[in-house]
Amino acid sequence: MERWTYTPSTDACEQFVYGGCGGSANRFDTQVACERKCRRQLVTRPVSTTSQPRQETRAEVCAMPEEGGNCLAYIQNWRYDSTAGNCVQFVYGGCGGNSNNFKTKEECERFCSRQVVCQRFEEPEVSCLANIPRWRYNPDSRTCENFVYGGCGGNANNFNSIEACEGMCLQRDDDRTANRDSSNRVSSWEGICRLQADVGPCKSSQTRWHYNPITQLCETFTYGGCLGNHNNFESQAQCMTYCDSSRWAHNVRTAAPTAAPTDPEPDIEGSGDIDEVITGVDVCSLDRDSGSCRFASRKWFYNHREGKCEEFVYGGCEGNQNRFESREECESQCNPRDICMLSSKTGVCRASIPRFYFDYAAQECRQFVYGGCQGNANNFDSRDVCMSRCSSLLRDRPEDLEKEGMCPSRDYPFPQQCRRECNRDLQCPGNKKCCALGCSVLCIEPAISVRPIQPKVKAGYCPPRTDWKGLLGACAPACSDDSSCPGQQKCCHHGCGVRCVDALDEEP
Repeated sequence: MERWTYTPSTDACEQFVYGGCGGSANRFDTQVACERKCRRQLVTRPVSTTSQPRQETRAEVCAMPEEGGNCLAYIQNWRYDSTAGNCVQFVYGGCGGNSNNFKTKEECERFCSRQVVCQRFEEPEVSCLANIPRWRYNPDSRTCENFVYGGCGGNANNFNSIEACEGMCLQRDDDRTANRDSSNRVSSWEGICRLQADVGPCKSSQTRWHYNPITQLCETFTYGGCLGNHNNFESQAQCMTYCDSSRWAHNVRTAAPTAAPTDPEPDIEGSGDIDEVITGVDVCSLDRDSGSCRFASRKWFYNHREGKCEEFVYGGCEGNQNRFESREECESQCNPRDICMLSSKTGVCRASIPRFYFDYAAQECRQFVYGGCQGNANNFDSRDVCMSRCSSLLRDRPEDLEKEGMCPSRDYPFPQQCRRECNRDLQCPGNKKCCALGCSVLCIEPAISVRPIQPKVKAGYCPPRTDWKGLLGACAPACSDDSSCPGQQKCCHHGCGVRCVDALDEEP
């Protein structure tokens, strides 16, 4: 007997011959009954021409969670797992469920392709209150970045890990990103500024600039919001800086700067000949990029977050210009900066995490609000950790060494745990001084707020130097000269610092 069954992969009701007994509930007497029960009304697939109140986009379908449906069949279908970034099997009951449901892995991968999944993340229409760390692909910067997911809505550009995000979205598309020579190498001029404007597959409407090699001008075009190629700039100035032929001699790093760019030989053995690349962008601000090949060669890159040159493994092809043959070459191009000299950087995420950074101008560690991702390495969990890392940059100016008064030497309760709050009086608020107390160095009120005028050199002699065993903070200066010591005490070295001690009448 003829009956109708619903096929979720095509979103259609199909006729079949029923034997008369057994089977599943996915069986209907008429096509109308089947479609009324099972047809999904909001799916963008070409099988339906009926009027639809709102169509689901492919990105929305690929972001849908697993739903086995209401029936009790045991059908092994496929769905796209947006958090893992790939298609996985699941058990489908035979009816109901949602659109993220495919008969084969190939069908799933075709429907939820990289172009669909890696388009710009959509902020959900309804704000949920979860606080889930996730990763998403940013088509503007062409990098994966972390963000806080509220727990509902959005699209498939939402991954559990940076590995899942990069595995799906950072696969190189050579035909879209650059023209290449026979060795699969990017040539500087041909690879970027001679590319035609590429709108990309997404449907946004963003005004961007591209370089037109025929007119030799930067011109506007409408960008769809994802993919496309690298001949895509946010401003005319950025475009001209990168592609203006009149600046070409200044923007190419070659052994012979006056020569025109040529297509170099393959760099399979990491010979370093791939230096003929445009440096219109800030090379030193680029992230490390090992490329897509698997040849392992040692190179150097500038870590702009740490402020120093570091070694990494280069695959032998592609990558970017932040790649050097030696530490010396890297440092000559990108002057290393101590991380403590970097400015505070909140980052692009929106968390509110209290952190500390070293303010080189003020010569102290200060608190700031960290967003939770990116930023730079001048970012510490506590003031103590900040001072421990950055105290070497403190300038030894005479006015930094001492404020009025002196540190208490007796009858002051020692703290139970060792702490370091400061290295100089300048880092303490108000009239407080930086004093060594036991194994700690703390900002405390001076024993004498206004000291009497005393000679800088008093009578008597300093005792022999001795080690202050067990006092880790004893090296902090407790005085500057004899005038800062009470009574007849002198300011004497005791091994690794200076402190007020009783003077000797005779030279030891």
